Amino acid sequence: MAKHEMKTEGQIGEEIRRRAQGAADAAGQDVAIRAPSIVRIEEPTLYGSRWILDAADGPGLAYVEKAAVQIAKIWDVA
Repeated sequence: MAKHEMKTEGQIGEEIRRRAQGAADAAGQDVAIRAPSIVRIEEPTLYGSRWILDAADGPGLAYVEKAAVQIAKIWDVA
């Protein structure tokens, strides 16, 4: 597995929001997606990162979840 780039919880949450908003916009969805909360965990996930979504709700949740998987593969929490 490739080495993850290290980012803060805030940076990870904002990148997830940005990607999710872009996907929603591309799909013609008129939603405003909020940045999810990120929490550190001890054991790595399936993707090798040591963070999970703590709180994600509201419109566009499916886009947030998909973006979180994308980011979990390349970014870990600093």
